Amino acid sequence: MLCRNVESANTCAREITKDTGHKVEVLKMNLASLDSVRECANQLLQREDKIDILINNAGSTLPN
Repeated sequence: MLCRNVESANTCAREITKDTGHKVEVLKMNLASLDSVRECANQLLQREDKIDILINNAGSTLPN
């Protein structure tokens, strides 16, 4: 799970693990920062052989 707020993501990851029995890993990434995206991508490349599922649930706060 990639998220700006690691604390909130860890709470959610624990709930998902409890409900499914599958481990959820959390990495910090801020889509507003290309440096953050690059750093997270590098971490993923070091940890994983492939990504099986990608769900984009990024919200935005656009003015009305």
